Amino acid sequence: MNQGALQGLGFVAMLSVFGTGLAMMMNYKLLSISTPLFASTVTLLMPIVAIIWGILDGEKLTAVQTIGAIIILAGLIFLRSKAKS
Repeated sequence: MNQGALQGLGFVAMLSVFGTGLAMMMNYKLLSISTPLFASTVTLLMPIVAIIWGILDGEKLTAVQTIGAIIILAGLIFLRSKAKS
């Protein structure tokens, strides 16, 4: 493996460990000081923001990914409607 690839892999590893760790700590803190309704709204909006970010970055959204997202959203809507009744 060449030196540049190894250095790039190290930076990706640091970004994933520290970036994800920091995001999880901030998410936990936000959820602990907020209401359950706000916490569930933030949790449901994260995939939508991720999709928008990916599209803005030039990534393609395939039919399989769209179908998967629809299934997940349908499941969430189903679970939330059951909780109200």
